[in-house]
Amino acid sequence: MRGVPQYVTRRGKQTVVVLAAQDFEALQRSAAGQTAKPTSFIEHLLAIPKTHAAATTPRLNLQPRDVDLS
Repeated sequence: MRGVPQYVTRRGKQTVVVLAAQDFEALQRSAAGQTAKPTSFIEHLLAIPKTHAAATTPRLNLQPRDVDLS
């Protein structure tokens, strides 16, 4: 009721935050206005920004070492 969030701890770690109802509603409105998160792994991969970093990053010219498989 003091207007600031109150933290509840369990075994010394913060686990729950108690806040005013209007603050909670504002957070919900804010979260609802954000873009929808990808619902599948494929959509997540497709949502990754496309950059040209891969084309400009030089690759190391490494040779595999000889391994005796006998």
